[in-house]
Amino acid sequence: MGKKVGIDLGTTYSCVAYLNDNGGLEVVKNMDGNNTTPSVVFFDPDGKTVVVGEQARAGAIMAPENIVERIKSQMEKKDYTINVCGTEYSPTAVSSIILRKLKEDAENYLGDTIDGCVITCPAYFGTIAKSATLEAAKGAGLNVYSIINEPTAAAFAYAYIKNEDINKTVMIYDLGGGTFDCTLMKMDFSGDSKRLNVIASNGDPFLGGKDWDNELRNYVVEQFCNATGTDIDTMTADPECMTELSEVIEKTKKQLTARETVKVPVSYGGEKQIIEVTRDTFDSLTESLLQKTVSLVNAMLSKENLTIDVVDEIILVGGSTYMPQVTKCLEATYGKPLFSFEPNEAVAKGAALMAAFSYDLGQDGSEQGASANPADPADPTAPQPQGDEKGFSIIDKSGKTIVVEDIINKSYGVKVYDPSQNKYFISNILIAGTAKPCSGKLDNIVTGGATHITVCETDEKDSIVEYDEAFDVYSGPLNFPAGLPGDTPAEVHFNLDMSGILSIKVLAADTETDLVFDPTTGGATKEGLETAQKLQLGC
Repeated sequence: MGKKVGIDLGTTYSCVAYLNDNGGLEVVKNMDGNNTTPSVVFFDPDGKTVVVGEQARAGAIMAPENIVERIKSQMEKKDYTINVCGTEYSPTAVSSIILRKLKEDAENYLGDTIDGCVITCPAYFGTIAKSATLEAAKGAGLNVYSIINEPTAAAFAYAYIKNEDINKTVMIYDLGGGTFDCTLMKMDFSGDSKRLNVIASNGDPFLGGKDWDNELRNYVVEQFCNATGTDIDTMTADPECMTELSEVIEKTKKQLTARETVKVPVSYGGEKQIIEVTRDTFDSLTESLLQKTVSLVNAMLSKENLTIDVVDEIILVGGSTYMPQVTKCLEATYGKPLFSFEPNEAVAKGAALMAAFSYDLGQDGSEQGASANPADPADPTAPQPQGDEKGFSIIDKSGKTIVVEDIINKSYGVKVYDPSQNKYFISNILIAGTAKPCSGKLDNIVTGGATHITVCETDEKDSIVEYDEAFDVYSGPLNFPAGLPGDTPAEVHFNLDMSGILSIKVLAADTETDLVFDPTTGGATKEGLETAQKLQLGC
């Protein structure tokens, strides 16, 4: 019997955790003896080996064109590929390499095989990005029980570790290296019941600690060039210089967490300078980035017709929340208690809990009509009714059950044409904010009719949305069951599971077909995935 682990597949750093025999949550150390692994891949020019983590970073200085990082931010793009050493790799393929390294290190550390895992992803990930993550895990030889949203996983771990009566609404503020998430959640741990109900989420896949690094690097480069007369365009166009300087800048940022002033050594083109950076300067350079997170939080609350008054506590997750400016800003803006909860490890630990103890509730969901909107509770922060349970649960240290009810953060529907307005719209079938798992259907169609369908994903919660606001998940044949007479009544069923992955079936006359949309399409993606699986992991 192998081990079960939780995997935080991060944009800049990844982490693996497990539940030990004593019921404690522990982080797996990688082969370098560290708790986290840089999500960086270096492709050896020999075309046979790859290196992941700290050693990959070292290789990047010598051959920056062979380095791939921050690939997670591209997971939603079906047709995105990157050419390395003459081969096209998709985000799925690169992520598969990272996951294979995490699996290998975990098995070495634990002295056992990995029987199964739960993998985390940002709350705003749609079905394509989540499906691509699942494909990457399969390519790495992992058995995936489920995919869970990162803020939900962090809250899960928080509830388990705190192990006390709580009845409050919390906001998870998750600022990682490459992404930002905020999630509003009701925690009710009073009496014999323990429930976590996700109310709302928001985020940005392209906002994270690396953006703070970039602002600081640009400042240091500007100061160096002003002092030495170096051409700034020439310097920034040198990949080896920028790669090496990026390493120095990341360390500088971390040093500014504890120090007011840091001296940064910079050398280029025979010139050397010591650039002094103060925390105040750093905070000023990055203030606009911090305000973006505030805007995203405010937008999340506004969309639910809520204010910060409903929040009792803000829980800080993600390595970038170590920056003093984050706590300073949140205290000044919201005036709510802050709790820094194991920023680098909480997400992986929450996933480990689910892997070890969880079981699914209400897997089939409940059917909703194509135009139906979920009823809004009078108090959106109140726990949902316990009848017809959804979500998943674990047994905590005290033997009590913790039920976690998560929501879908995207709406899914079909593209329709309105001749009266000469415009295309989306008729949403599954509405954002509905508890997972859930299902819905498109009916009043017949075989032999429309043979093409476009399935769309949006952030909007309305039943009818303008098509301009959509992301096409699938556009292609409807695939009616074969051999049926024309005009046979048919239905298109939408099902979204606990992982947030959408599946669609076409039903007619007691027969059904699957509507297949492949998250790994585009370019030489599949070929790249197969190539990635054959590459050997180097030291």
